[in-house]
Amino acid sequence: MKDEATARADFDAAVAADPQLAMSVAALYAEQGWFERSLDLWDQWIASHPRDDRLPDALNGRCWARALWGRDLDKALKDCERAVRMSRISSFLDSRGLVRLRLGQYRQAIADYTAALKDNPRQAWSLYGRGVAEIKSGDKDKGEADIEAATAVDPRLPMLAKK
Repeated sequence: MKDEATARADFDAAVAADPQLAMSVAALYAEQGWFERSLDLWDQWIASHPRDDRLPDALNGRCWARALWGRDLDKALKDCERAVRMSRISSFLDSRGLVRLRLGQYRQAIADYTAALKDNPRQAWSLYGRGVAEIKSGDKDKGEADIEAATAVDPRLPMLAKK
């Protein structure tokens, strides 16, 4: 219904009623572009769960939110690197790839995206991100092929990535 204030109030009430929802709500906030609130929830959850088995997921979530927002990329990279050290999951490599892409570290971004694609060759964000990194590093043909493959998996991705 595009009622942002009511949606936020409902999400906050849900987290207050059941703190176990904090990670899911933080991820939803990031998807909606409500990065400050997303990061607040990630920060609170991480601070209160330093030994939780889900800590790598939370670090990756906070990394992803910062990467999408394009702010505090040095902090995002630290979170992603810590998450990858704890558990080398393709989505964590994908997140770190986006941070490195935004930092202009194209070779490292390509390496992260390539590693992520080993586990899931049709991961659209990884294909798209690698394509952008390849183009920016001078390999236009490879980059365009990856972006085309990503768009075949998820036709909305170019629009989402521009957002």
